[in-house]
Amino acid sequence: MRTLSCLVISIMLFSFCPLSTHAQIVYGPIIGANSSDFDVDLPKVLPINVDFRRRVGLGIGWGFDYYIGNFGALSLQFLYLQKGKRVSIQDVTVGNSEVDFKLDYLEVPLFLKLGFGTLDVTHLYIFGGPNIGFNLRARAEVATPTTNVDFDINRGIKTFDLGFGLGVGLHFPVTGGNRFVFFEGRYIIGTSNVLEKSIVLNGGSIETGTIAKSRDLQLMLGVSFSSSFPPVR
Repeated sequence: MRTLSCLVISIMLFSFCPLSTHAQIVYGPIIGANSSDFDVDLPKVLPINVDFRRRVGLGIGWGFDYYIGNFGALSLQFLYLQKGKRVSIQDVTVGNSEVDFKLDYLEVPLFLKLGFGTLDVTHLYIFGGPNIGFNLRARAEVATPTTNVDFDINRGIKTFDLGFGLGVGLHFPVTGGNRFVFFEGRYIIGTSNVLEKSIVLNGGSIETGTIAKSRDLQLMLGVSFSSSFPPVR
């Protein structure tokens, strides 16, 4: 419920912002997959052996493109993303364990888009810009040879995550003139440490001072609508 409320409020705030009547606004839903990873700087000496794997989750939200002329746009999106990391822990004292870190984020990327064609034709475009993330929920599911436990780790994860995104997309106009479909691939590089304090799990720990930065690969599909078409020239 908290996730849905944050997403709805963010969309409403942007929708009512005053914008120039001469600009074209394109908006619509976005859905896709987020392959999440974290670049972890672990201490050189650990009492356990750790193996990391990516976690694939859902991405869904709403986007607004504010077109500047025919080939450029500012793109603001509000996305709910499932992120995390899968960890295999080998410990000779307590046995092998599997830890699934599951993090839910509201992310707000602001991209500058440059297209190789106008909205009324199929074309490629590139984009890049800052990405702000807000941690909504964080938990860790631990599976050992004898038990399964679900931990709340919100106190160990920072509220904000800053990053930068780059990507490429393919734009398709739909018959009728004011509807479009697009496919995007993007890579988000986190620049801030998401860990706030140590997390102790099953005899092992991510110690205080450890640095973990997000690395996300996203594939997105979107449908967008425009109230004015063709673009203002």
